[in-house]
Amino acid sequence: MTQKTPDLQALVGRLEKVERQNQSLRRVVTAMTVLGATVFVIGAAQPKSRTVEAEAFILRDVRGKTRAEMSMIMGEPSLRLFDANGKSRLQLAVIQEQPDLTLYDANGKKRVGLTVIAGDSHLFLNDGNEKLRVALSVVTNVAQFALHDANEKLRITLATAERQSPIAIFDGKENRRVMLGVFEGQPAFFFFEADGETPVYSIP
Repeated sequence: MTQKTPDLQALVGRLEKVERQNQSLRRVVTAMTVLGATVFVIGAAQPKSRTVEAEAFILRDVRGKTRAEMSMIMGEPSLRLFDANGKSRLQLAVIQEQPDLTLYDANGKKRVGLTVIAGDSHLFLNDGNEKLRVALSVVTNVAQFALHDANEKLRITLATAERQSPIAIFDGKENRRVMLGVFEGQPAFFFFEADGETPVYSIP
């Protein structure tokens, strides 16, 4: 058996101590790595408390096409969504303090509009030429459904109000020519002159 000299014994002792320290250090580093990864995952899952401020946000697809845009337009907030061809398909905005939702077709034509004006709600449907064809409104607690021709002329209305439910038919000049419905609990039918005001026949 080889006898270790004091110097050799001291050197071996120091090496063993360094080895133990290295092992301890590796355990600490490993623990810190695991802890750091855990904190990162938890932190990523937590909602950020920071506030991001800007005048516009643009979302692009993998081809660099703008697909969404949130911005201020003439001092009013607006959110717009675009299709893959860059056509605007939806716009949500507040215009003169009134909320407004507009839907567009693939040609960029306005087809649907939904808004609230002075406390009254309105739904508008347009044709492919952006001509108003159908309107649904609730104005001062009166619900009204209206149909328009290709020239946006009012042709038919259906309304419901307190103790009244009239249907009116208009000519090409938007003069009322026929009206029927229930008035004060009684059914009635009217024909009007070309001026739309003078009745020429009525039942009862």
